[in-house]
Amino acid sequence: MKRAFFILFVLFAVTNLSAQEKPARSFGLRAESARFWDLIDRDAKLNSVATGFGFTEGPVWDERGFVYVSDEEQNKIYRVYADGHREELMALGDPDGNTYDQNRKLIDCASVLRAIIRIEPDGKYTVLADRFEGKRFNSPNDVVIGPDGAI
Repeated sequence: MKRAFFILFVLFAVTNLSAQEKPARSFGLRAESARFWDLIDRDAKLNSVATGFGFTEGPVWDERGFVYVSDEEQNKIYRVYADGHREELMALGDPDGNTYDQNRKLIDCASVLRAIIRIEPDGKYTVLADRFEGKRFNSPNDVVIGPDGAI
């Protein structure tokens, strides 16, 4: 339950620019399905955890207590912690969607590289795929790992 709240808080925070840059916006929880309330308390409040991002994408929760977030405008992938601080994992042109492989390694859609990459904790990466049927990827955006480990 805490993880779900934290992810919601970070999603809210990373998609918001600071109040100095844009007028304040109002956010709230709205359920498209009644089952949503089986997961989230109806009295839950959204709080800003961190600010100063551009356009964010691909949040992925890490059980060590942070969320990976891609910032397409700053061209970086960050670790964002519940206390609001963030750490840069790596600089990479136009990082997009993220997930984990079966070994809990971070996978990112690297648009500028036109590739899907696996990222090590130190920020070094390996290209996993950059072609399909002999043709270069255009601009991969989102990634999912199937139950069999297929990307």
